[in-house]
Amino acid sequence: MSSLAPPAGGVSTSTAAGLIDSVLASGVKSGYSFAYSPGATDPTGRINAFSFAANPVSSSTGTQYYYTDESGVIRQNSTTTAGSTDTPVGS
Repeated sequence: MSSLAPPAGGVSTSTAAGLIDSVLASGVKSGYSFAYSPGATDPTGRINAFSFAANPVSSSTGTQYYYTDESGVIRQNSTTTAGSTDTPVGS
């Protein structure tokens, strides 16, 4: 996630894209712990699959666990870490 953080010099690069703020880039924000997992690279070096999870740091900061992947569907689970088969948000 650090590669998505703001660049130090103000100019975005491949290792400092400026797509998320520096707090989220640390992996913890607003009582949730965030984790990005890239999939395998294809023959050209491109990553076409990924997953992203958000888990509450404690029961006082949240009770829902979230998950998304390259499908763009955000999923939730109220008891444990969410995954690709959990209920979509809003369903």
